[in-house]
Parts: sequence; structure tokens; C-alpha cells
Amino acid sequence: MNDISFKEIDTRLLTKNNRLTYQLTNLFIQLFLVYLNTNYYQENKNFWYFIRVINKYKTRKQKYIKMEDAGEHYEEEFGELAVVFGDFHIPMRATDIPEQFKELILPNKIQYVLCTGNVGSRDTYDWIKSISNQCHIVKGDFDENTEYPEFKVVTIGSFKIAIIHGHQIVPWGDEEALYNQLRELDADILISGHTHDQIASKVDKKYILNPGTITGAYSPLKRNALPSFLLLEIKDKLINVYLYQLQNDEIKIKQTTITK
Repeated sequence: MNDISFKEIDTRLLTKNNRLTYQLTNLFIQLFLVYLNTNYYQENKNFWYFIRVINKYKTRKQKYIKMEDAGEHYEEEFGELAVVFGDFHIPMRATDIPEQFKELILPNKIQYVLCTGNVGSRDTYDWIKSISNQCHIVKGDFDENTEYPEFKVVTIGSFKIAIIHGHQIVPWGDEEALYNQLRELDADILISGHTHDQIASKVDKKYILNPGTITGAYSPLKRNALPSFLLLEIKDKLINVYLYQLQNDEIKIKQTTITK
């Protein structure tokens, strides 16, 4: 059977002057297109969700963006964005960043990059630097680049954010030890890696974040680590934290809020 375009079908039906058949066929075509669009949206739901978060409106007059999560539509005033990731371990423990994440983390869409270290290869470093011209990378226990600092404190909005890899913390990943480090650095938020375990917790009006491992690299502390990263939407005295995690090739997103 030869392929027949929608336009050709319409022409033949009109020629026969069969209005009812034409209307039913046209309705079927519209429903079929809606079905295709719905399936495409569901398959790419995480991509479109991420794009709605990171895409600014093109004109200054448009001050709001639409975001979608679990079928709920809402508007929020847009803030500055920071992507938080680390523990790549490429090529020692992982071959590459998941393609699902690469499709989301695009250059010139995010203002800040906060990296907890263990970058690995030069190609990985170049990819990180391509995302934003404001990249903050600290030294992991496997990083050979001596230019990375042991820790770094940056101010975004009203928040002082301290970044450290985490191997310096004893015991590793201990909340009390992390809190003591946070107080020592005189910051509002401590971003730490090393454990490969994604965390967002509040301790005595301060916050501890761990993006996990963006590649899902093996760790003695967490053998079955899932690939993950964080996206921060920073708006003066409020931060929306989006926790991205790859589970069975599907991106799962959770959200929490930090206030000052």
C-alpha cells in the first residue's frame, strides 16, 4: 500500500462530498496527533522539566518562567542557577557522564558551577568549564591538579556557600563533623562530596548538601551509588534545591527549599 499524506486524504474525501466521513477522519487525525505529542512529552518529561527551569524569557519584561512537576503548573520569579556535582572518577571508576544528564546540563544556561572534585580526565574538566564562566572546583582525594583549592567559599545572593570535597572530614560523611566544618568556614551552606550519597539536610539553621556522584562511580562507602547531581535556584534569601537522580535509566527529581 502506498503512503498517503493527510492532505491527500482530505482532498479525496472532499471530492466525494462525504462531509461526515471527512469530519470523522479529521477528528481521528487530531486525536492521533495528540496521542503522539503526549507520548513524546512523557518520554522526554525530564528534559522539558529541566528546560523550563533553566530557560529565561528572551525579553526583560518577561520576569517569570513556567515549571512543571507531577502535572502541576505554577509560576515562580526566576533566580540565579547553580549546578552542583562531583566525584566523576573518569576514567578510573567510570567511563563517562550519563547522556541523560549531558542533555540537561547545557552551556550558557547556568550561572554557576559548584564542583566537589575528583574530576579525573582533562576532557571532563573541559566539559565542566564549558558550562559557565563561573566555575568553582575544589580538590578531591584523587585529583592530580594542584591548582584546585582544598575548599572554597562563594557568595550567591544572600548565601555564603562553602565547598569541600569531604575526604578531610572524619568520620567521612558524619553530620556533626560536617556541621563543625561549616561553622569553621562561617558559611550558611556546606557542599561536600566523597561519600557518593546524595543528601540535603538542615542542621541548626544551616544546611548540608551532597550532590552524590554524577557518574554513579563505585565507592567503598556506597557500592551501588546512583548517578546524581543538584540544581540550585537562588533567589536572594531563598534557594530551591532540585535533586536529580538516575534510576533504571529514568531521571527522578525531588525538590526542597532552603531559607535564610
